[in-house]
Amino acid sequence: MVPSSQRPQESASRFFYGHAPEWSDFESGFDVSRSITSSIINDVENLLNNTVEESRIIILTDEPGTGKTTVVRRVAFEISRRGIHTLVCSALSRLEYDKTLSIVDGIEGPLLIVVDNFADQVSPFAEIVSKTRKKDLVVLASERGYRNRYLFQSLSGVPYHRAAALKMRAVDVEAIVERYTELGIVGTSRAIRDLNGFIKSAADDPMAVVCCRVLNDFRPLDRIAFDLMEECNEVDQNRYLIAALSQHCFGGGVRHEILSSILGSQGYREQLSKEHALPLSYYDRRTNTHVVPQNSTIAMRILDNMSKRDPRRLLDIFTRLASTLAPRVNRKAIKQRSSEARLASRLFDFDSVVDGILGDLAPAFYEATQKAWQWNSRYWEQVALMNVSRHNSSGVRGMTEYLDSAVQNARHAASIENHPLPLTTLSKILFIQMVVPGYSRVGAFNEAFDCSDRAIKIEKSWARKSVHPYVTMFRGAREYLERGGVMSSTQMQRVRDLLLEAEKLFPKDHEVGDNLRNLRALI
Repeated sequence: MVPSSQRPQESASRFFYGHAPEWSDFESGFDVSRSITSSIINDVENLLNNTVEESRIIILTDEPGTGKTTVVRRVAFEISRRGIHTLVCSALSRLEYDKTLSIVDGIEGPLLIVVDNFADQVSPFAEIVSKTRKKDLVVLASERGYRNRYLFQSLSGVPYHRAAALKMRAVDVEAIVERYTELGIVGTSRAIRDLNGFIKSAADDPMAVVCCRVLNDFRPLDRIAFDLMEECNEVDQNRYLIAALSQHCFGGGVRHEILSSILGSQGYREQLSKEHALPLSYYDRRTNTHVVPQNSTIAMRILDNMSKRDPRRLLDIFTRLASTLAPRVNRKAIKQRSSEARLASRLFDFDSVVDGILGDLAPAFYEATQKAWQWNSRYWEQVALMNVSRHNSSGVRGMTEYLDSAVQNARHAASIENHPLPLTTLSKILFIQMVVPGYSRVGAFNEAFDCSDRAIKIEKSWARKSVHPYVTMFRGAREYLERGGVMSSTQMQRVRDLLLEAEKLFPKDHEVGDNLRNLRALI
């Protein structure tokens, strides 16, 4: 038990102690993931009892609606019921790992920490697991599949286990229909008349989609999503779209004051009801500060449909949300990793968010928000990456306008903030420029090399480790040498030193391993 006086503050890292809840909180009457749950419970207990095993993190990643949150909560329930200390992390701001580490180390006996939306907290937990004195600690984490790349790059050098995916089987779909029939909540008699047909049609659907279709006349989810939108007025639709977009970017959603600031309060309380066609909920009902859609699967499908049907409406949603966040995000908020700063950071992410949802309208979004966000280095990083993408897809040989803009944008980002992230982005883009005819290969390489090296040195001075600048440098040096480039003796020695360093820091990173083998053959 952690005394309340010893718990971190809300702004740092708020945990609540996992007193075992009622099983009914998690039990829906049917458990398609019971075998996965049992398997994870066994893994947790084995790791808690194994003081030699290096890996202390178990990660469950899959698509929205597959039951990840339900599984980890059930594991937490069962582990706490067995008398093992269990903590559930529900912090919206990033944890202060040093304070949290001192508390974790002060807890006697085996300890399980459960973290949903793990990508939002992966860096501090990587530090905690690496530096804790406890040998009987396990972190059980879940995350949506589309954030895997970021998640596993952030864990480079930190051992972890991956839990099996939550795949639906025909027998699972049949059991859901049977159970819902017993409860009297199936939406159509077709469930009984044509069960085999529904099972076939739901073969690739996640659990939440299957349940939703059973309750809604077996219609395809896209049709359900469209009909739900049609039932609501424009204000309720936009409020839901903002909440859906926010949750897609940041697991904690959006602060309710921001929603009210954008769309007013009329109809807000009604939309927090389960009876509403597009219902919203609070991320944490104990604080009622941040709003999310009640059903993340429906929310994502509505967002996907809208990006195809009416992308200009989503452009307006993006722009209004970014503009409303702007006064609430400054350098202090970024340093403290406030929920608004983290939401904004992902909202502007070109590769993971903007390009996939707005597509060809991405330039219009960055242009519309430039005045409010041009002070921010991440803004210019993402504009640079957008211009690299435009360069790569231009299809015109020798077209350098977009690449020139990308280099200038990235240089501007690095000039605003001498930080590893903009330096690594600039390095990546310069390595791209290095191989384009008409540019100085040597000049581009030297500048890119220096940027990666500076990023690595800054990370080391902060007592942090990130694989990104190492991999960026190794890729660029490899391509430079393969194309006939010649490095200086100083550069050659620096690469040799960094290869040894990376081998120790990231022994299990496949990308680092590939570059180690290839570069050593060249130098």
